[in-house]
Amino acid sequence: GMRGPSVKGGLVSVNMECGDTKSDQTCVEENTDYWGADLGGRRAINFDQCETFCRDTQDCVSITYRASDSQCWLKFNRFGSRGPSTGNGLTSLNMDCKPPTKSEPGCIRVDVDFWGADITIRHVTAESLEECQELCKETDGCVSLTYRPSSNSCWRKNKRGGLRGPSVKGGLVSVNMESGDTKSDQTCVEENSDYWGADLGGRRAINFDQCETFCRDTQDCVSITYRASDSQCWLKFNRFGSRGPSTGNGLTSLNMDCKPPTKSEPGCIRVDVDFWGADITIRHVTAESLEECQELCKETDGCVSLTYRPSSNSCWRKNKRGGLRGPSVKRGLVRVNMECGDKAVVSTQSTGEQYSDSAEQCLAFSLLIS
Repeated sequence: GMRGPSVKGGLVSVNMECGDTKSDQTCVEENTDYWGADLGGRRAINFDQCETFCRDTQDCVSITYRASDSQCWLKFNRFGSRGPSTGNGLTSLNMDCKPPTKSEPGCIRVDVDFWGADITIRHVTAESLEECQELCKETDGCVSLTYRPSSNSCWRKNKRGGLRGPSVKGGLVSVNMESGDTKSDQTCVEENSDYWGADLGGRRAINFDQCETFCRDTQDCVSITYRASDSQCWLKFNRFGSRGPSTGNGLTSLNMDCKPPTKSEPGCIRVDVDFWGADITIRHVTAESLEECQELCKETDGCVSLTYRPSSNSCWRKNKRGGLRGPSVKRGLVRVNMECGDKAVVSTQSTGEQYSDSAEQCLAFSLLIS
């Protein structure tokens, strides 16, 4: 019928297609309310009749029953509209009794909070972490959760790691529903190096490994900087931060995607040569090697060439081949065009005259800026 069965003497009702298989009642929850999402209330002689009413009603997927006055509520949503909550004297059931979700052990973060990005203003009640995960699975857009076992509180989230990523908080357990629990390649760890800026926020982490785990658990996190002296962990949304690596005593930094250093063709490197001007940023960035300077250039939009000073680890990224006015001789500097067009051949004159070193260098410079 319109709202499902109700008790009325002298009437007999029949569904022409009879789905008369009793539901699995191992999921019955005593003293629990599935509030909201009602198809309507009615009287039922007992819990079994309430469950039968649900089976007989189109769109009914769960029930709540109150024995004290024989009230039966049929519902069109699993767990009602807000999830389970404590309800003395109430008994609730999902008609499709799914087994609890099993978490991969590596996905569970104990004493960790995924703050913010909550799907609802209020938390819902779950009797266990597995039930909290089940509620998340049943909720559109839920990708992570935080659970407090002491109060059975379950917060469902619409962003991996919550709004700003994980933070240490005793008594909470957090889970990303899709676990990317593969530890990053730490061969790129840089000691005494700061990736300044591009922060998703700072937080405390017990050690560097936990800071790295926090980044894996956080949407948009691609690099970290960690300070062991006070256990501070900064998660970042840009490789190398916003300005590239710089010296930072006591700091340890890492790009989560540890790309191998760029290999230069020997002919592309110009020693004791400067590409003056056309700098992308006012200040240079720090790079521990020419290869790292090249990697920074590759990561920077519009960077097509660079100049590097090994003595100070200074790296200037450029938006023009050969810099602003082309190469010039300057000792202690190394320059590279990212696309190496080093294929020209110097032909000899018919007289057999040899080019001087300066003439050859001038020709090389013309090739660099062509």
